[in-house]
Amino acid sequence: MKSIKTRLLLTFILVGITPYIFVVGYFSYWEKNKIIQRVKQDSLLQAKHAEKIMQNALISLEEEMSFLSKLEIFDDMISNDTDLQISRLLEKKSIKAGRKYLKLYSINLEQKVIASSEIKSINEMFGMGETDLKKRVFIQGSDIYIVKEVHASFDESHLGYLVAILKMDTLNTYLLSDEHVRYTINKVVQKEETTTENKLFYTGRIGLLNVLNGYEISYLVDKKKSLDSINDFLYYLSIVTIFGLLMIIYISGKLSAIVTRPIYALKETAKMIVETKDFHLRIQTQSIDEFDELADSFNELFETTGILLEKLKLENEVRLKNYIGLSDTFNAISQSDSYEDSIALSLRAMRRNLACEISIDTIDTNSIQKLTMKDFVDNSEKFVGYLNVKNADSLNTQEVIFIESVVLMMKNHLERISLIEKINSASSAKSAFISAMSHELRTPLNAIIGYSQYLITYEEMSDEQVDSIAKVETAAYHLLNIINDILDIAKIEAGKIEKKIENTNIYDQLEEAMDITQALVEDKGLRFIIDIETIKELKILSDKKIFKQIIINLISNAIKFTDDGYISIAALLSKNTLEIKVQDTGVGISSEDLSRVFDEFTQLENAKNAKNKGSGLGLSLCKHLSQEIGATISISSNGLGQGSSVTLSIKL
Repeated sequence: MKSIKTRLLLTFILVGITPYIFVVGYFSYWEKNKIIQRVKQDSLLQAKHAEKIMQNALISLEEEMSFLSKLEIFDDMISNDTDLQISRLLEKKSIKAGRKYLKLYSINLEQKVIASSEIKSINEMFGMGETDLKKRVFIQGSDIYIVKEVHASFDESHLGYLVAILKMDTLNTYLLSDEHVRYTINKVVQKEETTTENKLFYTGRIGLLNVLNGYEISYLVDKKKSLDSINDFLYYLSIVTIFGLLMIIYISGKLSAIVTRPIYALKETAKMIVETKDFHLRIQTQSIDEFDELADSFNELFETTGILLEKLKLENEVRLKNYIGLSDTFNAISQSDSYEDSIALSLRAMRRNLACEISIDTIDTNSIQKLTMKDFVDNSEKFVGYLNVKNADSLNTQEVIFIESVVLMMKNHLERISLIEKINSASSAKSAFISAMSHELRTPLNAIIGYSQYLITYEEMSDEQVDSIAKVETAAYHLLNIINDILDIAKIEAGKIEKKIENTNIYDQLEEAMDITQALVEDKGLRFIIDIETIKELKILSDKKIFKQIIINLISNAIKFTDDGYISIAALLSKNTLEIKVQDTGVGISSEDLSRVFDEFTQLENAKNAKNKGSGLGLSLCKHLSQEIGATISISSNGLGQGSSVTLSIKL
């Protein structure tokens, strides 16, 4: 496909063959679809027409039965004896309609056949139900029944019934099947009208109305036979297409050779110029106007390219020098840890790479760039100084860009140093403050708890007073727990938490954690579901105290936000991972809040509305503690009111 000769050849072939492809595609797809759609529509119309003819035939038969029932000859039924005269009349009518399709009977009120188109049926009992006799027309089995009451002509007394039985198969005579479409009458299996279709056949159905309700006309369209004529046409068209394609290929080959001959000459000359790198070579003209214009354009292009390559070579040398200098400068700046060192190293690197006098001053003498840095306290820009360059007019564009890049590096590094200093200072101050305040608060809280417990045992206090003091004790314990959590987090962040990694029996630690929280579960009327037998003998390297504290916190958190149902503890052991899952049926968590539950001091809306509010530190502390023993913790919930599940995962 890279050869221009090949492309021209393929283009000529494509242009020549496209009309053939369009015609074949049109008749192979669109026209075939149109024919099939017309056959489907005609079949549907034919089925509806047959349905109308069948309905008219049944109406005509019913009208003829009404006419027969009113003849005076049926007055002889009053004797309830066999009447051969009526039988002959019924036999003639049956023969006229086609004996094997229509049978006529005259029965008295006791349903005894007293006349029939079939002599052998006389004196037999008909056995129709009273409900059927009251119907005008109905279907039973594979027969259509038409029932007409017979009354005497002289006093209108009820003498019996005239019954016509028409075989359902008779209706098939109204269906005009051919080699393309076959019609049949079937009992309805599905209530709705449906159609099925595949590559060979199409099946359609229409439901019948009135007395034929419950039956349908189905028609099967043979697509292959319907498309025989167009398939024959496509066969002959394919033969013509192959012959035309061969002619197009031959003519296209000749034309492409003529067109590409001068282009190949141009290609060889250009190839020689590229191989020798001699842009002074020129392409020779061949006395063809279009080709000569192209050769002149190429010659001009090669001349311009030679000039640009020389210029580009010089610029690349400058760019390479600046790139190396920029890399050296960046390495120098990144190694400094103070403002003074960062500025000094940057200036030294720029002087070395630019070979000119550069300084940073508070006075603008001959500045190239103004150096500022962001103050993260008040979010303002802090002025550092002006980058003054002696003989700045002599700098080229690449050197100016180099200086601007270095200044940007300096700005970012100075801001990084400033931010690190402020973060370290804030972290140290926070840890010191939390530790001091927590220790200061513990002493009065312990006193409050002690005095509260003493007052509760005082006998002269009323129940209301005891209840109030109990609330004070509960609030003090809650505040003490929060302070303990804050101290634990502060210890973890300061790296002062003590760990003792040893062989730990996980089953025993889980048992102890559940024993500690058992009373809390029972106080709230909850159930404890435990499934940890699979890890009874499992031992892993971990800190017993930290692991047990995590489990106790998770169970306590589940109890706090669960009023009804259960708390379940399950241990799942896979190939290289141990999972401890604590699940509850409590208030649940919305999908929007799942990402925030491990944040410190975070209270979700559902937790705020719970009876027992938390501090927002429980899960955050569990996350910090799990990291200390090399574990991970995750939480999931199906939504508010659907409970939640927390999983502690430990790599084995």
